[in-house]
Amino acid sequence: MTHIAAPSETTEHKAKAGVIALTAWVGSVLFFSFGVAPIAFTAAGPDSGRKFLKALLPRFYAWGAIWGATGAPPLAEVASWSCPDPACRW
Repeated sequence: MTHIAAPSETTEHKAKAGVIALTAWVGSVLFFSFGVAPIAFTAAGPDSGRKFLKALLPRFYAWGAIWGATGAPPLAEVASWSCPDPACRW
């Protein structure tokens, strides 16, 4: 039977950083989808709302890419340490 060591403080910090980054990403998606987009179309009308969202979307996707790239690797590393097989680890 393989003994799995307790996670180190560094591993816990990586996990927390990953969760925070992915929470920021998912939160921004929800805020944009259910907050910004409907208000843009309601307040500015269909044509102006479309122009506004067209200008905003590249920044929105960049935000998601940054937070996704920041959050996924730490969580993948932490997840690999929960696997008892050494082949799972990076």
